[in-house]
Amino acid sequence: MNTTAAPATEDGQGASPKLALITGPSSGTGREFARLLAREGYKLIIVARREDRLAGLAAEFPDMAIRPVIADHSTYAGVAAVADLCASEPLTLLVNNAGVAHYMSFAQLPADKASELLHVKVIAPTMLGTGERMFENVR
Repeated sequence: MNTTAAPATEDGQGASPKLALITGPSSGTGREFARLLAREGYKLIIVARREDRLAGLAAEFPDMAIRPVIADHSTYAGVAAVADLCASEPLTLLVNNAGVAHYMSFAQLPADKASELLHVKVIAPTMLGTGERMFENVR
C-alpha cells in the first residue's frame, strides 16, 4: 500500500473520501491498517469488542471521520450486525482482521470454542465480504 499517496477519493479528483471498514483494529496489524488508512484520508468504521481500545484509536485522529462500532465476531449477533452495516454503507475497502486464538487442534476444542473460531474465521468473512469490494483477509 502506498503510504505517500494523496487522500483517497472515489473519483481521484478530491471528491468523496473512500470508506474502509476494519475488523480487529484493537491492536497489532488491524490497528496499523487503521492508522495507515486514516493517514491516507479514508473515512473509517472500526469494529471490535473493546470499546476503550476503539476510543483510543479514534482519539489518535481527532480530525478524521472514524466511527467505532462494538461487535463480537464470535457470535452470530455480532457478525449479523456488522454484515448489516457492510450492506448499508458505501464501503470501498473491507479489512477483515478480527481474530481468535485457541491453542489446540480443532478436533480437541470444546464446542463453544469451536463455534467462536468458526464464526470469526469462516462465517464473518463470508457474510462481510459480499458484493464488489476489495477484500483483505490479513489473519
